[in-house]
Amino acid sequence: MVRISTGKLDLLLVTEHGCYPVDFKDTEGGVRYNHRLQLAAYAMLVEENLGQPVPRAFVYLVPSRQLVSVAAGDQEKAEVKRALAATRRMIEREEMPARRRCAPVV
Repeated sequence: MVRISTGKLDLLLVTEHGCYPVDFKDTEGGVRYNHRLQLAAYAMLVEENLGQPVPRAFVYLVPSRQLVSVAAGDQEKAEVKRALAATRRMIEREEMPARRRCAPVV
C-alpha cells in the first residue's frame, strides 16, 4: 500500500455523509488535471488519517467565485499512487527527474 504522509488542505468540510476537501485556486484557467490529482491525494490523506469516506472534492476558483465538483475516484487515486511510487524510486536511486519545460499559457 502506498501511503501519503503529508499535505495541507485549504478547507475540509465534514458532514455525517463524509468529508469533502476543498482547494482554492487563483486561476482563470478552470480546473486542470493536476488539480484533480491534488484533490485525489487529499482524499487519500483524509481516508487514511480520519477513516472517513470522501465522496467528492471541490475546487473553488477564486477569480470567478465558482465552486467546481471534482471526482476523487479510483482512476485519480491510482495515478497519485503511480506518481508517488515513481518519486520514491527516483529518491532511492538518487536520480534526477527528466527536465521538461512548462507549456506556455495562452
